[in-house]
Amino acid sequence: MVNHIRAQGIHPGESDILIALPRGVYGSFVMEYKAELGKHSTSQDQLIYIQRHNACGNCAVVAKGPEIAKAAIATYMES
Repeated sequence: MVNHIRAQGIHPGESDILIALPRGVYGSFVMEYKAELGKHSTSQDQLIYIQRHNACGNCAVVAKGPEIAKAAIATYMES
């Protein structure tokens, strides 16, 4: 599975959701989604990816669970 994803050009740490639509002071929205009851934690590569986007003026977050993810997207789109 990982080789298939890498063959598509995905890099380690790349987030799950990208909204390339500027809102307010942000250039885009980036989200790493984690299942609410999942066992997977945020990897070091994912944290670095999030930090880099925030440093570039984007809104980048990690959201655990669908309700938090929906709220984060709604807040971004309303800004």
